[in-house]
Amino acid sequence: MVERVLAVFRITFLELLRNKILFVIPFFAVMVVSLSSFYGSVAVGDTLKIIKDFGIFSVSLFNVLFAVIAGASLLHKELAKKTIYNVLSKAVHRREFLLGKFLGISAVSIVLVVGMGSGLLLYVAFYESKLSLPLVQALFYVILEGLIISAAAIFFSSIVITPLLIGLFTFFFFVAGRSAAAMVDFAKLINASAIELCYWIIPHLDLLYAGNEAVFNILRSGQNMIYSLIYAISYSFVLLFLATIFFEKRHFN
Repeated sequence: MVERVLAVFRITFLELLRNKILFVIPFFAVMVVSLSSFYGSVAVGDTLKIIKDFGIFSVSLFNVLFAVIAGASLLHKELAKKTIYNVLSKAVHRREFLLGKFLGISAVSIVLVVGMGSGLLLYVAFYESKLSLPLVQALFYVILEGLIISAAAIFFSSIVITPLLIGLFTFFFFVAGRSAAAMVDFAKLINASAIELCYWIIPHLDLLYAGNEAVFNILRSGQNMIYSLIYAISYSFVLLFLATIFFEKRHFN
């Protein structure tokens, strides 16, 4: 099983890299430098806060968009090229196929975050003359967020065929997760139990965003990082488990 999962992972990873997705990294660097030039007249401390806030937000957004697009095209490309028939006919179980795809997308997602994050860290370190640990921690949470969104994209790919719908569902899933706290407050305000139920189902991505802490140099506890890691992995595998159930029932013509 491990060999088959790794084979799918390797193919997915290399295919995504061939799509020149890493070109996002230099584009991100140009954005950060341009922003700093735009705010050049502002005090250095304020400029750094803007750069950190904008940087973490941009890394998170680029990472989510990548996961949405990559996940949305997961089965569409395989069906269009008819490669999925060859893969699934070679003793590769559907659960192994989905797990390999998830690992491939997640690995490229991590590479993107590390690449963009390294540029941001070096830029901030140039002005602060030290490594910003809260910024490093915020990037760690962005990676965890990416794991959940990658798993969500695969989940929606298992039940929806159209790439546009898969992308929309995944992106709205992300927006709902980021708005989890506001959702429960709204549910209490209008006394809507259905919305409150959604609060307990969607991932609490708002708790995995540490951009504000990075801006004001606040470190979260190590315990929080461990709990967040366990939460992200657990939620991702629940989504993959559900995706496997639906994917097993899919018929490819």
